[in-house]
Amino acid sequence: YGFLRFSLPMFPEASAIAQVPIFWLSAIAIVYTSLVALAQTDMKKLIAYSSVAHMGFVTLGTFAANEQGVQGAIFQMLSHGFISGALFLL
Repeated sequence: YGFLRFSLPMFPEASAIAQVPIFWLSAIAIVYTSLVALAQTDMKKLIAYSSVAHMGFVTLGTFAANEQGVQGAIFQMLSHGFISGALFLL
């Protein structure tokens, strides 16, 4: 939310410059934390690591700098909030 609300509108040139490194970092975070989540035996840790992977998809969509990417990132953030909260309650 902070990227969408503050960083991108206030610093559009810096966001454009940082776009490619953020894509790489997001992709690495998605793959790495997904593999770590696969190795977990504790359910709370599994949910936590999968949450980090989901936020990697959010940053990818946010920095895609198109309407579909931003809408997908917002949808992912909302669904992540509901699903992660429900999983922790279980």
